[in-house]
Amino acid sequence: MWHNLSDREKKLIIFGLIAVICMVYWFYGEQPTTRTIDELESDLQQLRRELMIARVQSKKVKVLKKKYDKLLKQKEELPYYFYLDPEEFYETIEEMGKQANVEIKIYTVQSGQEDERGVNLGVDGNYEDILNFLSGMRYLKNIVDYNSLNITSDGELNLIINLNYNPETPGGEKQ
Repeated sequence: MWHNLSDREKKLIIFGLIAVICMVYWFYGEQPTTRTIDELESDLQQLRRELMIARVQSKKVKVLKKKYDKLLKQKEELPYYFYLDPEEFYETIEEMGKQANVEIKIYTVQSGQEDERGVNLGVDGNYEDILNFLSGMRYLKNIVDYNSLNITSDGELNLIINLNYNPETPGGEKQ
């Protein structure tokens, strides 16, 4: 059948086959590749935008971290407040007494205003230990006022202290 065709028909069929092959290549080879390249370029542009946003946010995070560190440092420099109820105040006094080698014999809390409470302390020990105990009490930021200090001696030195303390007071240095 091919031999019976004229040269012109043979050329037309060859050009038609070449056109069909080119179209098949275009639809199944080149077009999907081009589409994939276009999608990848679009994705790349989107990723670049996201990267730029991430860099800006990263800079903001660094600035915020510096501000946070600065505020944290300022906070640490401020005096802190703590609350000592009468029992906790007694525990503090008792611990101080142990460190100074004195014994707390009397501890009574007088009823009073919420922001200031009266306390009676009875302390036994030798002269030097009682002075050390009193010296340590000056660092208690909660003590508002010493109303009276009575020292007696009957073989053992005794100290009776009547003081006022405020349960909520600036704490000064952290312990």
